[in-house]
Amino acid sequence: MLRLALGALLALTTLAALPTARQEPKAGNAWYEDRVHLGFKVKAPKDWGFTPGSPLDVNLIGKYAPTNGEGVGLGGDAGVFINVWLLRFDGREKRDGVKDIAAWMTAGIEKGLGWRRAKDYPKPLKGAAVPAECFVFEGVSTESIRAYAGAHVTGIESKPVQCYAAVFQLAENLEVALVGIGPGEKKWRSYEKAFETLARTFEPIPIEGAGKTSAPAGTDPRSLKRAKLEAEMARTPGWRMIETENYFLVSNSTDEEFLTELQERLEGIRKIFLVDYPPDKARRVLPDKKKDPEATEKGAKETPDAERTVALVN
Repeated sequence: MLRLALGALLALTTLAALPTARQEPKAGNAWYEDRVHLGFKVKAPKDWGFTPGSPLDVNLIGKYAPTNGEGVGLGGDAGVFINVWLLRFDGREKRDGVKDIAAWMTAGIEKGLGWRRAKDYPKPLKGAAVPAECFVFEGVSTESIRAYAGAHVTGIESKPVQCYAAVFQLAENLEVALVGIGPGEKKWRSYEKAFETLARTFEPIPIEGAGKTSAPAGTDPRSLKRAKLEAEMARTPGWRMIETENYFLVSNSTDEEFLTELQERLEGIRKIFLVDYPPDKARRVLPDKKKDPEATEKGAKETPDAERTVALVN
């Protein structure tokens, strides 16, 4: 009986500790600005943290989330952690990535399942400084508030969640979207209004140095790689490139001590590796056409890639 009583008390304590505060974003005084590549600004959610998108992700500009890390309970073990994403759909460049908001809701978003567009959408976003359409998508939750808090969860009952998306037409073949996720059903309306208010702060701004591009310093593979990465960093605020003697390191970390140590370790590992595997001992094995009639010498004739890049996510 004592164990049962303690177990019940622990369960009540755990449930009481689950977040109940509302997490609708409010526009703060700070702006997210892109004056280098896309030419827009939008107010950031007040007191929320920002994580820049990886240069390897063509669509994600960055993501906002409450700094307290709390989510919204949906009943039972189900919950949703509120986020606001900034996305780009740039048809001017031949790069991998999804082409529009519908495709991103199917393949790009890491939260929820079964997303479908709600009835009566899209609609024009009234009061927007840039031509825009707003969408609402409906899905089911995939997150557990209790599991996040450290409780053991054996299964999660899916509950309705919804996403608001405002898609802005910045230029021909260029769209930027603001997407927010929240609980569905009765709680959704207040979140939809909050995301819509945030979207209305979206404004176009001039691109600094428009029309100017920095040419590679040379035609060798390293110079071409450097120029390519510099262009990537310019369009990915929050990320930067660090060059060592033999490597390029791209990172969103602000820990200078760690980055310095990482550079030293990379070069140190290379020096040790070259002791046992010097370049003059390297050889490439030609394919055996007797064992594999379809084999070609293409792979053997290719020059090894001289570009070495290390990507580091904070």
